[in-house]
Formats: sequence, structure tokens, C-alpha cells
Amino acid sequence: MSNAIAKRNGELTLPGFTLTATGLDVEGEPSFEQWQQAGQSLRQLDGALHWWIGDWLRFGKSQKDWGEMYPEAVEKLGFAEKTLRNYVWLADKFELSLRRDDLDKSHHEIVAAVDEPERSEWLDKAAAKNWPCGELRGKLHEAKLMASRKDNPMPVGMSDVIYADPPWQFNSNGDPRSMAVDRQYLTMSIEKICDLHDAEDRRVVDVAAADAVLMIWVPSFFVAESMAVINAWGFEYRSQIVWNKERHNPGHYTSVRHENLFICVRGNGLPIIKRPESVITEPPTGVHSQKPTRFYDLIEAMYPDATHLELFARNTRPRWTSWGNEVNPTDPPRTD
Repeated sequence: MSNAIAKRNGELTLPGFTLTATGLDVEGEPSFEQWQQAGQSLRQLDGALHWWIGDWLRFGKSQKDWGEMYPEAVEKLGFAEKTLRNYVWLADKFELSLRRDDLDKSHHEIVAAVDEPERSEWLDKAAAKNWPCGELRGKLHEAKLMASRKDNPMPVGMSDVIYADPPWQFNSNGDPRSMAVDRQYLTMSIEKICDLHDAEDRRVVDVAAADAVLMIWVPSFFVAESMAVINAWGFEYRSQIVWNKERHNPGHYTSVRHENLFICVRGNGLPIIKRPESVITEPPTGVHSQKPTRFYDLIEAMYPDATHLELFARNTRPRWTSWGNEVNPTDPPRTD
């Protein structure tokens, strides 16, 4: 931390300036060098603050004998709960020795989901090559996609029903929603989802039967763009089922509490044995973005004799083929 910062009469000072709770007071007529040095010091303060608060919270949380005094003290700070969770999350991910003072907090957030030592290797590259956050995020995404294609070949055989929950990427330029999602799993641009293939260049259209059904989850933000994905995979949009989550999530224009499950067909599609309701109401359960198992039951009731393939799966299920980089074939099927 800059040694230009000092303390005088209970206030922090810089040469030519005094830092108060509500602003920066100018003392006399600071020189250009003093003004520039003050800016550099403030930049250091800004970059360190989130680490300080995160470590402060971690220490307080570790003091079990403090009881209710800890949450009461935290509440008095007036920070939003989500902001504090983010501070603690990042501090937990990076011990002091792994933090880089030559990179922004956002650089650390981008690589936080990567395991060590790869996490530090990415930070080393970003520092050495002076990558801005957007470039680091793009490089990391591409590396993950390449590894995913190599490690996850498309399943052999043709499937009658394909169920997909693509990892939609809201924005690659620092959109807070996209950054929050990136902490949970690898997201993909519209172009990457359209171009979904494995290391052998096998694509969705190569594993879909001539007469098939695609049921694909589409957030409201991507309704227009999703048509390009549906067409690239060899299907055409026909209808949809709406999942009413009951819980509200702030959106750009409305308070969003639903997601769309689009029903698409290839060729003649398949006959529906049991028609579902158009709106399914059920609160979310499980990890971020995971859909209720009720929708597996719904699809199986619609097409009981079909072969079922799930793309971007997070778990296995009896009588289904599960494809995705989060699937562990040895895990027991999820039926809850």
C-alpha cells in the first residue's frame, strides 16, 4: 500500500489532500506530481477495499464464541447481503499469497472457479501479457471449451428426444449477471452454442433422429437469439411450456419469475402420448440454474417409448443418455 497515505487528527491524508467521509479536501495548491501520486494511492485503496472487507468478514465468522454479535455487527454496516457474500466468496478463493496486486479484482473473479495451480497460471499470463478482463475471460472460455470437446464426445446412436439447458452467456464485457453465472459453470456465446460439437466434429444434428423433438430451456433475454440455435441444431420451433418459479428475479424490464421450455421438431416430430399443462408452477431447488426433476417426468410422459438424450446434463438419470462436462458416470441417478 502506498506510503504516501498518512493519518493526522483522525483523518487520512495524502500530500496536498485530506480524505474525509464525504470527499477529498484540497489543501493549498497541490502540484501535478502530488495530484498524480494521490490518484495512484486512491487506485490502490479502491483495489484493496474488497479484499480487506472479505478478510474482515472471514475472521469475524470464524470466531464461534462471538455468537450473535457477529451478524449484528455486520448488519450495522449497511452493506447489501449479496455484496458481502461476494467479498467473502472471493477472499475464500484466494489466500493472501495467491492475490495479485498488479491485477484487478475482476481478474481474480474470472479465474476463481478454476482449481490451483491452473488458477495462478492464468493470472500469471494475464499479468505478463497485460490482458484486460474481457480478453482473459475469452481466453479462459476458449480453453475450457477445447477441453470439454476433447473430454466429452457426443454420444453414439440417434436420439428421438433431446433435452437441453444451454449455458447462455449474457455478456462477455463485465455484465454482473454473466460474471455471477460464470462462477457457477462455463457459459457459452450464441455462436458457440450454435456451433456445438465434439473433438470429432460431431454435432447435435448428427445425433438427432430424422423425426425428433428438441426441448430446450430459453431465458426470456434470449428468446430471439434462441431461434438461431434451434435452426443450427436442425430443428424448428413449435410451442413452449412455461416454468413459473414463483420467486421474482429483477430483470432489465420486468421482475422475471419464469423460464421457457421451447418444444421444437425435426422432420415429422413425434406423437405426444400425454399432453402437458402449458404452465408448470414449482419453486427452484438444487444448485444455480438446475431445473426440477419434474420436467424429466413430464418429457417421459409425453414420449414414453422414445430414446432420451440430455445435453449439458449435470446428473445421470435411468434410461437417459446424459452428455455434459459436469456429468460423472459413476454418480447415482438424480431422482429427487
